Formats: sequence, C-alpha cells, structure tokens
Amino acid sequence: ELSLHAELPEKVDVVVADQMGPFGVEARVVEYFCDARERFLKPGGALVPNALTLYAALAENADAWQKVAFWDTAPAGFDFSPVRRQAAHTIHAAPLNPAQLLSDPATLVTYDFATAGASSFTAERVFTAQRAGTLHGIAGWFAARLSDDSTLTNSPLAADCIARPQAFFPLEEPVMLARGDSARLKMRATPAENLYTWLVEIRETDPTRGERIKATFQHSTFHTLLPHSGILRQTHPAFAPTLTPRGAARLTTLRLCDGQRPLSDIEQVVYRRHRALFQTPGEAAKFVAAVVTRYAK
Repeated sequence: ELSLHAELPEKVDVVVADQMGPFGVEARVVEYFCDARERFLKPGGALVPNALTLYAALAENADAWQKVAFWDTAPAGFDFSPVRRQAAHTIHAAPLNPAQLLSDPATLVTYDFATAGASSFTAERVFTAQRAGTLHGIAGWFAARLSDDSTLTNSPLAADCIARPQAFFPLEEPVMLARGDSARLKMRATPAENLYTWLVEIRETDPTRGERIKATFQHSTFHTLLPHSGILRQTHPAFAPTLTPRGAARLTTLRLCDGQRPLSDIEQVVYRRHRALFQTPGEAAKFVAAVVTRYAK
C-alpha cells in the first residue's frame, strides 16, 4: 500500500526504499521518508538512505536538447510550435557522460532524512565554463547516502554510477560558451507538486569590453500544465459541485460498507440502483471491487 496511507501494527527498525528518479526527488521521496520516520520508525532506527544530495552542472547535450528542437521540424507537416514551448519547460531524463559537462558540479541542496521536512528548496549557484562548448541546459543528479561508507548515485562523474539517466533542464536556445564564461542558476523547486523554476543568466568576459550579459532564460514546469476551462470552473471556490452518475455509484458503494453487509449484497444493490452504468452484474462487481479495495477495510 502507499506508505502515506498504511498503518502498521508495530514500529520498525529500518525504513528502506529506492524512490529516487533522475533528479532524486521526483517521486516525493522526502515526504515519504519524513512520514515513515514519524509514524513507523523506532527511536534509534535506521533510514536507508539517510540523506539525499542534489547536484547541478552546465551541460552540452545535443541529443537531450533535440527533445525541444524536434518540434521546430513541423513533423507530418503540422505546426507543433506550442508543444515546443512545453518541451522547453519540461525536465527530461537524459543520459550524460563526463565529456558533456561544461563546468564543475555544485551542490544545490542536501536533505537529512532524520530531520528533513518539506522538499521545497531555493538554490542559487554560479558556474564557470571549464572549456568552450555549446550550453544546451542544466544537468542534475543525486547522491543518496545509504550508510557512513556507502552511497548510491547516478552522477556521471562516479566510477560506480548506477544505470539511471540524469535530469536535463533545457534552455530555450543553445548558447555558445567560451572558456571562462559564467552562468548563474537560480532554481526554485516544490518537488511534491512537480513545480520547478530555473533561471539562467549567462555572462561572458570580453578582453576589451569586460563582462556583459550574453543571454537570459527563465523556465518553469508551470508552463507544462494544461488546465482546460472545465477544470478552472470546477476548482473555483464559488463552484457548487454535484455528483456524476459514477460518483453517485461510488457514494452508494461506500455507504453500504457498514461492516454488516457482505460484498455480494453490495454488488447487487449497486447494480440495481445504477443500471444505466452497468450492462451486466459482473461490470458492477468490478466497479465495487475497485472502490472497496481502495476505500474500505
């Protein structure tokens, strides 16, 4: 069962999970471990991993950036330019090798699961290009501390890197960098809501003109959301909702779960009261099973 909903008969000695995606925090790992720590773990018990660190670096990754550029090609003769904007504001999973890094990595945030709360963070870092190249985006990865002498990581710089791609935060357009150019990254993230904003300001140092801003980009996964008018209407505070026919059937099922009626009786009642939804008693039984296994015990 989802750990946030689970109840255990006794406290445990160890909480262990590999809940890390390419950037480490995509699957709400911080929230899950914090909840398990408070509700499940014995005093002095172990969390595996017990800490999670997120890293970032400048990346030259033409293959990853093609996930943005592809939508400029008018595939099948259609104009997909709105999709391109979404692709540029999406975090992509992309394999990365050390030769594709343009800068040294920097730590963005470290979560100590013994004390961590929410996973939201804000980090600002300045990277310096160690060689000339094309900046396509920001690469991100994680290192999970399993014990004092053991770490699980998808860092492209690690000799024992696990076979898991890194995260790629694309730029709207590639930028040519000279050795010594800098890029300031400001990242705000609320991983539990899959909301990330990455602002990148690129500066170059000209021998005659000094330092100047070369390019500025602002990206956010907020722009990947596609709320249609129905969702906006239904989530307005003044909206007065009514149940759909399937919602009414679910409500019937839940009201019949009184600890007295057998499942067979509930299936028959739901089938009889909501015949417009189910062509056969078997369909009603499947519907009831889906509701009961999720909301009843």
